Amino acid sequence: MAEPGEVISPKLASLLSKLGIKPIKAGLVVDVVYWDGLLLSGKDLRIDLDEYLNQIRSAYTQSLNVAIKAEYPASKQVTEILLKQAFIGAISVAKESNYLTKESADMILGSAEANAQKLLQLAKQKGYTA
Repeated sequence: MAEPGEVISPKLASLLSKLGIKPIKAGLVVDVVYWDGLLLSGKDLRIDLDEYLNQIRSAYTQSLNVAIKAEYPASKQVTEILLKQAFIGAISVAKESNYLTKESADMILGSAEANAQKLLQLAKQKGYTA
């Protein structure tokens, strides 16, 4: 029917259950390991898979941050982030220097309009009329 170590299908498991044969889970519990002059406890050999996955995620995030800070386009994702940062920086420079482009025009003209409104208010306070 099945050899030791084989995966049993649900149909075969049902048949074996009707015959009173129940599957068991067998394993090995390691208490101590001696390896290359080191004595390791079983606790030291256990792997927490959730913690391991978190460490991999953290390493990925840290490597992404290093690539971004070094401005090294190591992947498509890093390249996209670097291009976005460069674009934002260019728009900021254009705005600060009042250099009109289609991307900076709204900000520059909006700022100029706000300044004009402030100036108009100050002029009215001093008694000037428009």
